[in-house]
Amino acid sequence: MDERRPEIRKAKPHASNKDIVKEITDEWRDMNDEEKQSYVDKSTADRKRFAEEKKLWDAKKAKEFKENAGKESKDAKPKEEKSKEEKPKEEKSKEEKPKEENHKEEKSTEEKSKEEKSKEEKSKEEKEEESEEEEES
Repeated sequence: MDERRPEIRKAKPHASNKDIVKEITDEWRDMNDEEKQSYVDKSTADRKRFAEEKKLWDAKKAKEFKENAGKESKDAKPKEEKSKEEKPKEEKSKEEKPKEENHKEEKSTEEKSKEEKSKEEKSKEEKEEESEEEEES
């Protein structure tokens, strides 16, 4: 169906990708099994090709791994240096800490305003209740 995409794009240059895919999907749904078979065959062949290429790639990588086993790569660093590098990553940087603290302050400010609102609402309710009690007596 990829061959349909350029045709649809020419016919409807302002169509979004979503609209193009929808049209292709509608066309696919309207096709009978005989019309779909050529695409199914292409898909099957492509899956087989992929499986074969993956086997070759996996074998190549396994061979490279065996050849390099026990050898230190050029990029490898001694264990001591790695552990030194890992420590700063685990700790928060100085720049990140103030942002987090500001975020906490913002939350506390928001929480305070919510608390104040709820207190105001409670006091209004209490005043209303008191005034109702006074009216009753």
